[in-house]
Amino acid sequence: MVNLAIGGSTNIALHLPAIAHELELELPLSRFNDYSCIIPTCADLSNGPHGMIDLFVASGIPAVMKMLGENLHRDPLTVSGMSIGDIIDQAEVKNATVIPDKAHAFMPEGGTIALFGSLAPEGAVVKQSAVAEHMRVFTGTARSSTPRLMSWRPSVTKH
Repeated sequence: MVNLAIGGSTNIALHLPAIAHELELELPLSRFNDYSCIIPTCADLSNGPHGMIDLFVASGIPAVMKMLGENLHRDPLTVSGMSIGDIIDQAEVKNATVIPDKAHAFMPEGGTIALFGSLAPEGAVVKQSAVAEHMRVFTGTARSSTPRLMSWRPSVTKH
């Protein structure tokens, strides 16, 4: 949830299903879209005006979690020994420009989504928070080219 809310790494769509598999659970790629529909991008670190330092100064991930409050399970313990709920309760958003509330989020959906279609029937992951709005919809014929094989040889300098 937090990764979706900060426009975080698309690698989450690789690692979480792998962890789920090890636990003999299933986490289909489409589930990221389900969560993205309810989790807005509250801190746009991927393509917005703010960076990681700005997020840290604004109170960081605990403040983002506070914005997501009702969407998070509050009971699990963290490595600090505190529950997620305790961390949320103590969090304070110090800069609402960097971490706005849900009503003023950078995007109404989460930063990472899965696309399905003829080019990617099993799905493809996109960090939509990093894609310009005018590029998010395409109608037309998709073209692909055959990649050329390239070889690379390091230059060797003889002394």
